[in-house]
Amino acid sequence: WLWPFDETKRKAARSWSTQLCLMEDYPEYKFAASQAQQFEWLNENYPSLFKRIQAKARTGQFIPIGGTWVEMDCNIPSGESLVRQFLLGQRFFKQHFGETCDVFWLPDTFGYSSQLPQIVRLAGAKYFFTQKLSWNNINTFPNTTFRWVGLDGSHVLTHMAPSNTYGAQCRPGELIDSVKRHKDIAYSNESLYLFGNGDGGGGPLRSMLERLRRMQSVDGLPQVRQAHPREFYEHVEKTADELVAWKGELYFELHRGTYTSQSNNKLWNRRSEFLLRDTELLCTIAQTQSGENEYKYPAQELTRLWKLVCLNQFHDVVPGSAINMVYRDSDRMYEDVFDSAEKLRNHAVACIYGEAELGTNLAVFNTTGWMRSSIITVPDHLSPAFILQNGNGVVQIRESDGAVITLAANIPGFAAHTIDPEDTQLMDEDMQLR
Repeated sequence: WLWPFDETKRKAARSWSTQLCLMEDYPEYKFAASQAQQFEWLNENYPSLFKRIQAKARTGQFIPIGGTWVEMDCNIPSGESLVRQFLLGQRFFKQHFGETCDVFWLPDTFGYSSQLPQIVRLAGAKYFFTQKLSWNNINTFPNTTFRWVGLDGSHVLTHMAPSNTYGAQCRPGELIDSVKRHKDIAYSNESLYLFGNGDGGGGPLRSMLERLRRMQSVDGLPQVRQAHPREFYEHVEKTADELVAWKGELYFELHRGTYTSQSNNKLWNRRSEFLLRDTELLCTIAQTQSGENEYKYPAQELTRLWKLVCLNQFHDVVPGSAINMVYRDSDRMYEDVFDSAEKLRNHAVACIYGEAELGTNLAVFNTTGWMRSSIITVPDHLSPAFILQNGNGVVQIRESDGAVITLAANIPGFAAHTIDPEDTQLMDEDMQLR
């Protein structure tokens, strides 16, 4: 990924305005674009262009597709993050285009978690498109059109373009190769054909549309026509009864290092996921315990933070395949997430327990769903009490910074517990500090 986020905003405006102009000259032309984040940027920075796109979406020429906030990585993000991608994306498309997406569109990520079919179906979609597995460098993936079955048995009708690219140039040889490479032609003799200059290249060109017009019905070539991807899937559903099934992960055998490159970025992603989950849980408790008049759940701010986290799960950011400038932008976004979420969390805790300075005992809340024991740091204002009133006569100090530490033992899941300085427990010898 060779440019920063700000350039992506400009590229989307340039590319999509070009496609709107082409639609005027080619009324049969249909252009699909994914990633709700790009549409939101467009609405914020180029509102008049966004309105033109909405108008063309109503005529069926401009097709918002995909259902997710960005075309995300599917290996590193948590299951909750994958759900949030669909929640944010489908909500945006419903609000601004009047309908959710039924085609999950992810041509270019580096592998596909076996959780996805279940999440896709629960998000209101039932079709899936990709083509990345055609790049495998060891085992050739055996199918083109098939049913992908997830961990729980949910399945989505899946298609991988046999042209083996999402940036075809509308040449006769590519159409012929699409037929030759179709591995399930015995069950379905149709396929999708994605064309245009990708990676910021501007999309389809006028010359490509002219060639497609001329190749619509030519002896020796497969017939082609412009259509909404949904039409292809619906036709397959009606006509192909014996499609094969693939159960479990769709593993990509080419891009390596996506679990290790830019490790700091991966660490911030995971910390953000944990922090936002804890913050939402505590804010919910504060809301239910305090009442709406005393505490207002910060839904708008939490949504903003989740959008930042989901943006940085783009399939060329969190895997580590972007330029350095992108990660400097990403660092600033994560700093924003940590700063804001921690303030929200601390405010929620204060609403639940009252002002910390007024208490004498140490309150501990286990935000996980299982019993947990952990070494915790005693806040500075309680340290004197833990030193002077410690019933064991021994105070444990962390060598690195001199902080007083204690053991929070066997705290039930989703439960609170208070630790009295006189009843502090010592840590076992085999418990290590880090």
